[in-house]
Amino acid sequence: EADGFIHRRVPLLLERLQQVSIEHRLYPKGALPDDVVLISGGEFLSGHIKNHERARYKETLEDFAISRHPISCGQYAEFLTSLVRSGDAEQAAKRAPKVKEDSPPYFKYDEQANAYLVPEEDSEGDAWDPQWPICLITALDAEAYAAWRSERDGMRFRLPTALEWEKAARGVDGRLYSWGNEFDASFCRVRESIQGRPMPAPVGSYPIDCSPYGVMDMTGCICEWTATPVSDDDKVRVCQGASFATMQVAARLDWSITCPETIRYSTYGFRLAMDLPPL
Repeated sequence: EADGFIHRRVPLLLERLQQVSIEHRLYPKGALPDDVVLISGGEFLSGHIKNHERARYKETLEDFAISRHPISCGQYAEFLTSLVRSGDAEQAAKRAPKVKEDSPPYFKYDEQANAYLVPEEDSEGDAWDPQWPICLITALDAEAYAAWRSERDGMRFRLPTALEWEKAARGVDGRLYSWGNEFDASFCRVRESIQGRPMPAPVGSYPIDCSPYGVMDMTGCICEWTATPVSDDDKVRVCQGASFATMQVAARLDWSITCPETIRYSTYGFRLAMDLPPL
């Protein structure tokens, strides 16, 4: 860190007798949005479950940035409101969170407020919180949000790739959870974290669920869409991370799932990534 520059964390994996020389750029404050975290480029240990053992191999990525938290319901409501105010109410209704394409949306447009509002209570009697992670949206809806944020903020946002998401969550040492290799359900929001019916929690509610880079809610909270397609079907995406309803066994960061990009689930949301601007 340095005065006038954005603080960044640079995790290192040093092997026995290894010498490493690092040179990292510092970005002046204001060069990036406040809600993103810088992820340092270079090698990291990656791998997914195979025969109940961790597969570990080295991958390399360039510097990038990623949202500190998943996109919240309140942030997504701003997107829908902007669509209406720009004259595209039909698109807003299409992108609103719902169970199926022909189902009524959970977020309603309030004519008096001239805005989409997060419901205080939905038709099933559940109270919503604007700080919950957004859910019940498709990967295409997430990409539409990224395009809107790009235009609004003058910076190019996108969904992270599966590898970018993995590195932001695990750091460089191939850890199983954002905080280390031993699981504790009180450290994050998964099925075992609370008694009774599984329910979302506001983003950032679990400070220990913080990656080596300072990215929050990667082990639990919400399963997240990525930009990475399954190799044999570009309409099916890789999804990373566990949700508030995920059992502990599937909350490992070397575990991912795949899902058609047009599916909506109450446990699927997203966060944004961005390429870094030139200095």
